Amino acid sequence: MNYALITDIHGNKPALTSVISEIRQEGIGEHNTICLGDIIGYGPWPHECLEIVQNECLGGVLAGNHEMAACHSEHPFRYVGSRHTKTREWTRNQLTIEDLQYLNTLRDMQVFDWFVAAHAKPGPPGRWFHEKRVCEYVQCRDTEGPTSAMQDVFDYLSELRQLLPPVHGAFFGHSHEAWALRDGGGIVRCKGEDVVPCTVRHEGRLLIGCVPSTGMARDGDWRSGWMETHPDGVTLHRTEYDAAATIKAIRDIIEIPADYKVAPLPEGAFPCDTEDD
Repeated sequence: MNYALITDIHGNKPALTSVISEIRQEGIGEHNTICLGDIIGYGPWPHECLEIVQNECLGGVLAGNHEMAACHSEHPFRYVGSRHTKTREWTRNQLTIEDLQYLNTLRDMQVFDWFVAAHAKPGPPGRWFHEKRVCEYVQCRDTEGPTSAMQDVFDYLSELRQLLPPVHGAFFGHSHEAWALRDGGGIVRCKGEDVVPCTVRHEGRLLIGCVPSTGMARDGDWRSGWMETHPDGVTLHRTEYDAAATIKAIRDIIEIPADYKVAPLPEGAFPCDTEDD
């Protein structure tokens, strides 16, 4: 059974609708579409994106750190950095009481057929909610082998497989990257506009992967993205969307002058800091 995984939408409605359209064109329905969290935060359409996810991701919706920050207003800095106070407060003010009640029901990790999914680093369920599963990054470095964080996921997946033998995959977001890694294999990254959808087959081994961000890519590829799971492994997709519409909406909200110029980033820098968001 094929599933579509989306994550890190961050209030970007044009990106979300483009990805959902492509998922449906691939023949994957709403009951097999799963969202791994961070529906809200940063972007100009938090309520609208939440409505779309509730209708289009009937396979499951998980909590991300931005959902937890919205629901736990007394201690939000456990989930997002203090430098995001204004955007967090603005986002929360766009949500209805019903929105917040819904967000407060979301789980932080779930098993689906042959894989486990979490917003960030999957780990043992010691309690209903574990901060690491919505806050801890598993990032892809310039290396052929797994990082220590990747190895932690493999170790947890190996333990989980002893309890649930069909489970041999672990997928997550939060890092805003697109890659997959088979145990004993090399890292396959999906970035750059010349890259077509790329497939990584599990070949009977454990398989982990970072689902591309739907609304805020940070790996050098401006496009939106999603992951398709299938019996043989996973396929990483990139989807073009009307980024100009999102940029205009952000400018309108915070009243940025049309002639404002963004200072160039140092060579090799990420578009956004990823340490505490």
